[in-house]
Amino acid sequence: MKEFNLKRALAGDRVVTRSGKEAKDLAYFESLHSKFKVRCVIEGVLFRFTIKGEVSEGCSHSSDLFMAPIKHTGWVYSASIRSRQKDSHMIKVEWEE
Repeated sequence: MKEFNLKRALAGDRVVTRSGKEAKDLAYFESLHSKFKVRCVIEGVLFRFTIKGEVSEGCSHSSDLFMAPIKHTGWVYSASIRSRQKDSHMIKVEWEE
C-alpha cells in the first residue's frame, strides 16, 4: 500500500483504509486545535486522523489511511511462429501500482 498523501487525497485521489475500505468526503481542518485535523467518512461513520492518516498517532490501526492502488491497463503485442504459421495478436495486461 502507498503511504497516505494529504495533498493528493485533497486533490481527489482515491483513499482507502489499511483494511481496504473506501474513505469518502475527506476534509482537512487547518485551524482546528487538534493533532487530528483530517476527517473522512468510512462506511457511513465519520473518522478523525492525523495529517499522516493515522487513527492513533504512532500506532497501527485497521482504519489508518493509504492511497488506493492505481489500476493500469495496457496492450502488449505478441507474435509467435508455429510450424510455418504466423500467429500474432494483442494481449491485454492489467496491473496496480
